[in-house]
Amino acid sequence: MNAGQCVIACDGESPLWRLAFSGSMALKGNAMSDSNYEPPAAAISAIGDAGETAVHPEVIELFARTQRWVRIFSVVGLVATGVVFAMMIVSLSSSDSIFRQPDASAMQRFFFGALYALAIANVFPLVRLNRYAAAIRRLKTRGTVSELVTVVDRQRGFWTYVGIEVAAVSALYVIGGAVAVLQG
Repeated sequence: MNAGQCVIACDGESPLWRLAFSGSMALKGNAMSDSNYEPPAAAISAIGDAGETAVHPEVIELFARTQRWVRIFSVVGLVATGVVFAMMIVSLSSSDSIFRQPDASAMQRFFFGALYALAIANVFPLVRLNRYAAAIRRLKTRGTVSELVTVVDRQRGFWTYVGIEVAAVSALYVIGGAVAVLQG
């Protein structure tokens, strides 16, 4: 292996990345290599005996400051979702429920059904936020690169789910708008 090249290995269970370097990793002038076909090389810290490098304390501190807000949003969101579930049960069991009214339009039933589905779907990103906060807590105690990778993966998972949920809600708005236009 040439200087500046790396091998990325995964332990098969968690995204544990280890960078193995050979040769020297000295910077050259503006960090460009002699060859026009090789990427710029940067100085990278050595790997410890256990195969793990420590994460810089400033990175851990930034995630630690984020953890408080992530936990607050998760707990407040779960409590609010619990209140919404209680209101849903009360409204569905009521004799005045929109689903029991014979004169309720299909549009009204569609939107109330979509609201119930959205309330249920909101539990999943809140649970993902809770897992993200727990991963940050483990990063604070262990401080390893594998924990950092887990934190970033939990963050990615949360935003992926939120993106899918936003796309689904946008589609519901388009469908609801089309139904409203068709019904007049």
